[in-house]
Amino acid sequence: MKPIVPVVQSVEVVLEPSQGQSVAALWRLLREEGFKLRGLGFEVRRPKKPAIPIWQSDSYVSAYIYHDDTELFENRGQWNRLALKYLIATQPRSGIPIFSEYSSKLALRLNLPMKVDDVVISQTDLELHLNKTADEITQLVGEPGSKEVRIAVERWYARPRI
Repeated sequence: MKPIVPVVQSVEVVLEPSQGQSVAALWRLLREEGFKLRGLGFEVRRPKKPAIPIWQSDSYVSAYIYHDDTELFENRGQWNRLALKYLIATQPRSGIPIFSEYSSKLALRLNLPMKVDDVVISQTDLELHLNKTADEITQLVGEPGSKEVRIAVERWYARPRI
């Protein structure tokens, strides 16, 4: 059995306007760009065919809307942070260009820079960053989207914290 190691589970792209923007307008934009409201947030889901293995994530992009540090769940008020999350550990690499494209299109439509870890990043650099992260996951435990990686993620996050 492989040792329990920390695995990067997700990568987040952040879009932050300098002042609050309309949540209702953002909801409209997300829908125009192919996002669907699912549960309490928006997602771009992967196609159902071919069948998605149960250990893989079923969405390419998850969008989380915030005002300051408070996540927003209704289409009213103002937002000042949009976080786009890619579950890199539990998706095959084929999702990387799709996530990058959705992130870039939203940034362009909102006229905002994309940031990863507070660093402004282009679509090309985002794809390079995601592929480098996927390479690191592959070296640690296996190819992203594989059953082995899902098991490693579950084992790591199931550990008791001291």
